[in-house]
Amino acid sequence: MFLAYLLFGCSWVTSFVIANQTNSVLDVTYQFRGMATETGSCFDENWRTVPDVFPISDLRKQTPKVQQLSRSEYSCNVKELRVKFPLKPKMAVKVGTEVNYLGHEDSIAYSGHLGIESLKLSGSSDSITYEGLQVIRGFREVDQTLYVLEYN
Repeated sequence: MFLAYLLFGCSWVTSFVIANQTNSVLDVTYQFRGMATETGSCFDENWRTVPDVFPISDLRKQTPKVQQLSRSEYSCNVKELRVKFPLKPKMAVKVGTEVNYLGHEDSIAYSGHLGIESLKLSGSSDSITYEGLQVIRGFREVDQTLYVLEYN
């Protein structure tokens, strides 16, 4: 019984969030790994979900006041599975989740790297691009359920 609890009772979801700490709009572009969905969308109902946006002040709240981006607020290249949207100043966006994520050193988790192949953040003064495993390494651990990539 105790072993069953250890194996099945301790499950968590880790959110990966980009936080725009600047006073300017940040252009966020990322490309999913894999193939286009049958629905002709960049997103599916499981792992590739439409981004949730919320104020940075809600970042550490258990239930932040999230708002899913509307279709008019992002662009989606279905053939390339590339998503692009502007992130307003002092706002955060959840771009992915992992179940039972054990940290950057866990080789099993690394293989998935959020299902995001590349990530580009373009601000008013510079642009940063992450490719492959660099994507997940860009996020720093806040706690077991939250990793944040801050753009300053």
